[in-house]
Amino acid sequence: MRRQTKSLLILALTLALSACDEGSKDAPAPSPDAGGEPDVVVPPPTSSCVTEVEPNPSGGITMVELCALENGVRHVVVEGARAPRQHASYQVFLGLDAPVGSQDELPEGAFKLMSYGGGTPAPAPSITAYLGAASASFPEVDASFVNADSTYCFDIHDGSETAPAYFVLWLEGVNGADCADRATLTMDAAIARKLDWIGAVDKSKKSYFYQAAGVEAAPLVTLFDEPVLTVEEITAWLPDVCTTTIAPNEDGFTSAELCEVAGAVRHVVVEDVIAPGGHTAIQVWIGVDEAPMPGASVEAGVFRAQAYGGALPPPYEVSPDFGVQVGEASAALSALDPSFVRAISTFCFDVHDGAESTPAYFVMWIHGENGADCFDRTTLTLETAVDRDLENLPAIDKSKKSAFYLSKPIETTPVVTLRNTPAVDTSDILAALAP
Repeated sequence: MRRQTKSLLILALTLALSACDEGSKDAPAPSPDAGGEPDVVVPPPTSSCVTEVEPNPSGGITMVELCALENGVRHVVVEGARAPRQHASYQVFLGLDAPVGSQDELPEGAFKLMSYGGGTPAPAPSITAYLGAASASFPEVDASFVNADSTYCFDIHDGSETAPAYFVLWLEGVNGADCADRATLTMDAAIARKLDWIGAVDKSKKSYFYQAAGVEAAPLVTLFDEPVLTVEEITAWLPDVCTTTIAPNEDGFTSAELCEVAGAVRHVVVEDVIAPGGHTAIQVWIGVDEAPMPGASVEAGVFRAQAYGGALPPPYEVSPDFGVQVGEASAALSALDPSFVRAISTFCFDVHDGAESTPAYFVMWIHGENGADCFDRTTLTLETAVDRDLENLPAIDKSKKSAFYLSKPIETTPVVTLRNTPAVDTSDILAALAP
């Protein structure tokens, strides 16, 4: 069957100078003379094309340019690929002008999925996705399938400066996934997902398949111009609320990305934290490209809330502080007593999105004060808040990641919960602001 596919492909390349099948042609519009409706537009079917990769006959590396699709690649099926546990890999590239080395940094707008066979006895096989200079590894995935002939498929959405290039990967036979049956390719069936990196994949450029030297597999690579999952299906799968448990580093600072919610983060609960002097700082970040390192600056569109424990004992005492920033702008928080951070505490806050003409409203509560219960949203009102800023913070880039930072080890295990809805509705804030 695979050899027949190869023959048909060669014939198609010879006659049509294209690797795309007939599905790439637009369906003809109805003719008015035939009694059809001339204003009805029939959408073209999904286009696809197939390349059978022939291993390098000399035993060297294999780098094959894949067939081209007029509208770009958004779904890929790889059949029969393998990489032995000899530090070998096979890789799918999208968005390149010309081939690059297997370990070269990708140019902006390029994507790569690397399947690494591992070594003997270590390291273990792995899969890693790349978008330009950014990368995403999936240590939770059993990647031993890389060592044997296997079939996998993935979606890669276009992305943009403000929208993620969603990546979703399925493995044939796992979680009911069948790469030949799109109905089985759901978010729940996927073995790996990367849903938060921001950037565009240049679908107007070329695609390639790389295979390490000495690998004799002859994979079949099928490209499609439409993804299996729509943006709406992906975002609907994300939860409205999610929780991350932080494991503080015992030897230094802790910096961790937080879980994702559908849409944007608008309410945060931080449980069981303490900054007992010693210049300890606890930070929540929203709108970052990656988890921050020590001394990270607060860029435009980035939100940071920081609880700082100050220093003890006298005469070196420095007062505790709680501050909120978006870019260079700071919230005016005069009612809040920041000394709460020197004991084990839970606090929560709303942070609205903001816009050009609307501030990013910030409202904060301390669990147990003024009747506020951070686990009972009915108690979280403007009246029970310990402080708020409704005027000074500009818009926040909620399309990026959220993160938690801890400058020093602490005795507790913090838990951070994110929600995509604020406790206090915008209408209540506008009513409070009304003259």
